[in-house]
Amino acid sequence: MATSSDCRTAFGADDLEPSRPHNQCPAKGCSATLSSAPSQWGDMPFCSEHGIRVHWSSPTFVYYNGDDAAAKRVASLRNIRVESDFFATNIFNNPNKAESHRFASENSEDALTWNVFVGILARRQLHKLYEWFTGEAAPFDTVKLYLWGLRVEPEMSGAPPYEHLDSVRRALEPDITRYRTEPDAMIIGPRRLLCIEAKFTSGNPLAHDVDVEAGEKPKRREELIDRYVERNHVWATPAIAPRDIGSTVHSQLLRAAVFAACMAQLAGTEWQVVNLVSATQWESRRRRRVPRHEDLSDPTPSLSSPLRAHFRFDTWEALYEGVVRDDPALADVGDYMRRKSAFLRRAFQLA
Repeated sequence: MATSSDCRTAFGADDLEPSRPHNQCPAKGCSATLSSAPSQWGDMPFCSEHGIRVHWSSPTFVYYNGDDAAAKRVASLRNIRVESDFFATNIFNNPNKAESHRFASENSEDALTWNVFVGILARRQLHKLYEWFTGEAAPFDTVKLYLWGLRVEPEMSGAPPYEHLDSVRRALEPDITRYRTEPDAMIIGPRRLLCIEAKFTSGNPLAHDVDVEAGEKPKRREELIDRYVERNHVWATPAIAPRDIGSTVHSQLLRAAVFAACMAQLAGTEWQVVNLVSATQWESRRRRRVPRHEDLSDPTPSLSSPLRAHFRFDTWEALYEGVVRDDPALADVGDYMRRKSAFLRRAFQLA
């Protein structure tokens, strides 16, 4: 049986049937015989007609066109709906972007972030997204977008890393060799630097008592505070004091706040952290068992007042309502969000 595919189609919720038997492809009307394709979890059911590897236990799918490098590139690009040439040249397999292989997954939050944020950028409406997050007006040509620390501007040649991000990494993570702190998105406007921690089907990780391998970021509360706050010599004026950190620590959000504050001081601007999640997906996952060290609730109550002043918790659904839905220039972004799937079903409950 074939273990590769020439299919280039991207699938949305309207193209899928989550209730099909597990020995069948979830694409509507598909009658192909499933074969097996390799994955890190062992061989998975694979449809060569639609080029997807099916994870029925979740259930979800991954675009799969074969196991060689060129095929993996094709599979990832199927999940990229806007500015795919720039993405292919500058982002995919960029050494500054961790876990590029995840772009091919139906539930990839990186692919979602790219398609929405770059879709808004491509229609010259990024300033409206900045205004929605901050409440501050900004001319359209004064706002810049960075994804995973890389500048996204299709009119430019290349995707240079944000210089102040590299400076903070060198100071705070000189010995981290595996998955350095990587803001999902940064939007830099006239007065403010935003670090956006984007979630889709997953929750916010919590600090917990566990050993890590050499070269990995700490996960214990005390070790996080020691590395990123108490031994932080980047900021001239500490933006976060140990006493501001409660007993519950959202590890990624703490690092996002520290990095945002440090980068903003180096750039001479204000800072803000945004936690952007899916209300639809979080509500669905709360009905099932949630891993012990993952939080599916608004983290704001766990933050001290000084930190709350720099923090915003919001949802993809509210972003759609507030920025995308009523803007004719963003009709394609709206169509993508309405059709987007997760776990083979419609990802967002949208008007």
